This record gives sequence, structure tokens and C-alpha cells, in this order.
Amino acid sequence: MGALGGGLLSNLLASLLWLLGGILLTAFYRSYRARRQTLFNHFSQMPFGIGNVYLVYGLIEPEDIKQLCTVEEGDVSAVCSALSLLEERFGPTRVSVLNSRAAQSLFGSIDNLLSVSGPVWNPITRALLQEMRLPIRFDRDGEKDVLRDELTPARRVYETRYDGTIARECYGIVCRGSLETSANKRKKCFTVAAGISALSTYGAVTWLRKISTMQGRDDVFLGSLKKHEHAVILLRVTDQSPQGFKAYSASTPDPGFLKVDVIAQYRHG
Repeated sequence: MGALGGGLLSNLLASLLWLLGGILLTAFYRSYRARRQTLFNHFSQMPFGIGNVYLVYGLIEPEDIKQLCTVEEGDVSAVCSALSLLEERFGPTRVSVLNSRAAQSLFGSIDNLLSVSGPVWNPITRALLQEMRLPIRFDRDGEKDVLRDELTPARRVYETRYDGTIARECYGIVCRGSLETSANKRKKCFTVAAGISALSTYGAVTWLRKISTMQGRDDVFLGSLKKHEHAVILLRVTDQSPQGFKAYSASTPDPGFLKVDVIAQYRHG
């Protein structure tokens, strides 16, 4: 009986140790996940530990089909900064980069994506914005690309301000949303970072990098967004660098000359 009782006691202690170990491991994982789940993760709705994440960028189509497509010079910095952000948050093995032409053919199978650059050169951005029907939209005012806020008096127009040929103040948007794909009935989660110039596209990605260092309690509006709820952030981007934005290094996440301010936030859906 004594041996039997000792065995039962040993088994009970072993079970308690396993249970305690499981509790501690779960607590550690939740703590680690909470530290990793920043406002960027919440805003983009990209999953923490599973699935691939795609970065899509725009192409300038040549007039002559025999020539190669190109990428807008300033957008290269934005794409490099966005790639660095995604690899930091999700790991390099989970991140794939696609140009917009390739992304169009694979769009139905992509569940999580960040589309960088405006609707002129990036048809993925164009399609996503058309689907969302945002109160802030890209437009043309004569020869100028502008953003138009449909909810303000007189549908206020935001345009680029130049100092000579150097863009000094510009406007862009960051938006998030989701679509149900017909192929698998799953929600496709997407984020768009786009501007009316390369300066504001870079500023939009810089803003995403900023919220990747913040937690949900740090911003009431972003932290309160519900799952699959559409939202758009209107940004003002100002640059004080001596030579202008195009002199930035593509590998510099925050060159110090850039200021990005939120001037409007809308949610719907």
C-alpha cells in the first residue's frame, strides 16, 4: 500500500509539474506575442505566425513594348523601407515581393498584402481603392495629381507644394481593409501606402514604420479598429532635406528630414 501510495503521489507531482510548465509556457508565449503584436499588426490585420505576406509595388509601363518596365525613382526608397518593415515583423522567409503585373495574375491566391505606390502605376492599389470607395480619393486637377476629401466643405483638394523643382509638402494615405475572395471564401486582408508623389508614398511607409513601434493603447483610433473594418488615414508629409527627397538613401528608414502628420482619419464597413 505504501509503494502504491508513493507511486500515486509521484504521478500526481509529475502531472502538476507538467501542468505548471504548460501554464508558464503559455504565459511566456502570450507575453512574447503581445510584445510582437504592435499597432502595425493590428492595423494591417496580417497574421502573427502563419501564412505568407506579400509586398506589391507599381511598374511604369513603357510606350514601346520592346523596352523594359521601370520603377519610379523615389518609390524605390519606399519599397525598400516597406520590405525592411515586413521582414522585421514577420521574418524574411514569410515575405514575398511582387511587381503589380505579377500580382494581378496571383491576386486571387494572395491573402495578406501591402501595396505600395499610387493608383497611376500600381493597378493593385487602384483596384483595392475602387473596392473600398473611400471618402478620400486620388484625382486629377489639370496636370496635377491631387487627393480630394469628399467629406469636407467644397471637397477640399490636397496637392504637392514645391520649392523650385523639389517637393516640400505632399499628401498621401494609408488604408486598410479586407475582401472576400470567391475562390476560397476567406478574407483577403490588405494595406495600401500611397501618395500623390514619391515623397508622400515614402512618408506613408514611414508612418507604418512608426506604428510598428507602438501598442494598441498608444492610439485610440487605431487601437479601436474592429476586425475587417475599413479605415483610411490622410497624411501630410513635409521634407526639409537640402537636396530633396530623391537624395535619401533607400536603406535609411528615417532620414530625419521628414515629418509625417495625420490630418484626417475615417472608418467604415
